Amino acid sequence: MSSPDWNVRNFTKERLDKVITNLSELLKRIFSIGEKCEMIDQLNLEIAKICFNSNFLDRRLQGLKTIMETLQSAKMA
Repeated sequence: MSSPDWNVRNFTKERLDKVITNLSELLKRIFSIGEKCEMIDQLNLEIAKICFNSNFLDRRLQGLKTIMETLQSAKMA
């Protein structure tokens, strides 16, 4: 979470999605569905915050899109 800005730039949306998907699979074996979803949403928002505060425009846009997606999924739930 305290990764330098240049390292944040190297993480693409696809890479982050794979990490989140794999972590979600792991967490569902340990926690209830509600707890897992809450943890994943919190992680998504933390990652989005890091991206949004980046110096790189493409990461800022990625962070904003992730925030919007997380809000949309929370709205549906």
